[in-house]
Amino acid sequence: MSDSEDYHSCISSDSFISLDASEMEVEALGVELSNIFGTSSQHFNICHINAQSIPRHYTELLDTFSSSSLHAVLVTESWFKPCHNSTTYALPGYILVRNDRPLVNGGGVAIYISSSVPFKTISASEYVNVNDIEYIFLEIVVSGVKAILGVVYCPRPVNSVTLTSLTSVLDPLATDYSHLVIMGDLNTDLLQDSLASRNLRSTIESFSLSILEFNATHHNIHTEDTWIDQAIVSSPNRVVKHGQVPAPGFSHHDLLYVVYKIKPHKRSSEIKKLRNFAGLELNKLAHDASTIDWSGVLATSTVDGKVANFGATLLSLYDKHAPIRLVKLKRPPAPWITPLVRIAMRRRDGAFRKFKRCRSEENWTAFKLCRNRCNQMVRAAKRRNFHDNLVQSSPAATWKFLKSVGLLKPQNDAIPHSFTLDDISRQMIVCCLDSVLPIITHIINCSLSSGTFPSSWRRAYVLPLPKINNPSVLKHFRPISILPFLSKILEAVVHRQLSSFLFRHNVLGQYQSGFRPGHSTTTALLKVTEDIREGMEASRLTALVLIDFSNAFNAVDHDILLAILAFLRVSALELEWFSSYHKGRKQAVRAKDVLSNCSHHLYADDLQIYAQAKFDSLDDAICNLNDDLRRIADWSSKFGISVNPSKCQGMIVGSPYALSRQYDSGTLSHPIFKVRQINSHLSS
Repeated sequence: MSDSEDYHSCISSDSFISLDASEMEVEALGVELSNIFGTSSQHFNICHINAQSIPRHYTELLDTFSSSSLHAVLVTESWFKPCHNSTTYALPGYILVRNDRPLVNGGGVAIYISSSVPFKTISASEYVNVNDIEYIFLEIVVSGVKAILGVVYCPRPVNSVTLTSLTSVLDPLATDYSHLVIMGDLNTDLLQDSLASRNLRSTIESFSLSILEFNATHHNIHTEDTWIDQAIVSSPNRVVKHGQVPAPGFSHHDLLYVVYKIKPHKRSSEIKKLRNFAGLELNKLAHDASTIDWSGVLATSTVDGKVANFGATLLSLYDKHAPIRLVKLKRPPAPWITPLVRIAMRRRDGAFRKFKRCRSEENWTAFKLCRNRCNQMVRAAKRRNFHDNLVQSSPAATWKFLKSVGLLKPQNDAIPHSFTLDDISRQMIVCCLDSVLPIITHIINCSLSSGTFPSSWRRAYVLPLPKINNPSVLKHFRPISILPFLSKILEAVVHRQLSSFLFRHNVLGQYQSGFRPGHSTTTALLKVTEDIREGMEASRLTALVLIDFSNAFNAVDHDILLAILAFLRVSALELEWFSSYHKGRKQAVRAKDVLSNCSHHLYADDLQIYAQAKFDSLDDAICNLNDDLRRIADWSSKFGISVNPSKCQGMIVGSPYALSRQYDSGTLSHPIFKVRQINSHLSS
């Protein structure tokens, strides 16, 4: 397909219906919001938009909500599903809080809250059916004052069930908090004196809350416009200003905004310390590195002194050749929004305003044409942007681009990954490796010969990485330690020597996988599934229990670990080194086998035990399983490691015929199970 078919020019005469100058002078929605909030940065600024699909209108979202003075964007009809990754639809400078409608299309609410505003989720609705009210309420802290920020969506006009749900959530909030700002789409027209509108007003007033006045917020072509989007506040005297702005790029709903008189924290720009490696001249660096006098490192008697002297010398070298600079991070909201696309957006918004002034089929058709052409241009520009960044790019540039648009698991940018607490990165070592390698070798040998692990190398950044797509509480994050690069080199040397010792003396069990060559997740799965398959061919049932140890790596007792190493005849000097290494930190360890009756396989902290038997002997197999489970419980208690019952699973696996016999006999009431283990699914 030619470019002329793919990409439309918004200045060609046949691309759009022509508009007069007044329509072309319409400012973009993002510019209009910046003007509205530009004089109100000292107050708390909030917007609400009925988006009718954030995934579909993500480009519009990025272009609209880029003002640094906007503190919260409340969204109804987000149309998110659990499969949508929050990072893919992130808004720079904001944290996304979601409450999705999981089973059917439409619905859903979300809040983009400024990263400078502390918050916690107070209440969120649970999905039952499509007619239920959906909401999120956050407790925010602004200048030491706690307030409630909420978004509400009601798919149908309010009724007794809806009002009961709303009352139950507002009752404690209105009592415990002095400041509440709630915005959303309640699908109840307050311009009409109906039973639903009277009940809604009465309910809101019963909590001493006030509904701010707006004109019609939802615009229809064939029926009267309606006021179904509301803003509810506890203190109208604190509302500096409020209003509405057409947002045809999202839906037929107007965007509502409220400026609330609470002084928020000022959102500071993200600034990182980065070394100027781009201007690094490797020849000059190598020359200066070769002339460094390392006598201070060699003469120091302690390992800590050697490490400190080495670090200071290396940093002074790089301060000269690649000095640290403060970089203010800037990211264009959507790089595919070109000037031509912005003109198309202005034409679309101008056509919508013209339709609002003069309701006619002609103006409505003109708006739809402008809107559809604008959508085509956005999609085409986005495709072109992806094409330009992916075609003929290096693998590193390709992965970097995919991460930047949220298509891959993101890295946590809270702390620069190229620097650790000692400010020495891998790149700094590699660039002058020939000169520093003898000194690094000297430090490692000194550490091993003295039985001392450098204290500065035991310090680490701890980064909370999300374990799920939409994290909301602490348990949804996994702490990751960012250790000094040189400490990993020393760890690798010791790991190689200790692994060689363990393999040479056959210390590790045959069925223990993970962190050893030839024993990957693939081999772990093949062992268990092959045993199950052989049992099925022999007409045997397999009783399988999947066991997960709770926080196993962090629960290892260091004294017990050292005692086990001593039992394995590790030398006293090496024990002293391991003792120094573990002080003030936690470390992973794998346990010895304690099972006697059942087959088993261990991968890291995931253990599978199983027993096979004919139909008539299944009870005996289950008894054997229970005996081994008791042994595991005793072993766990002895070594200070607990089992996580919520992640443990039990199942009976066999051929359809064998399972049907067991089910018919009454032994099994639910013969079919499905579980997830080591990133694979097992079904009975």
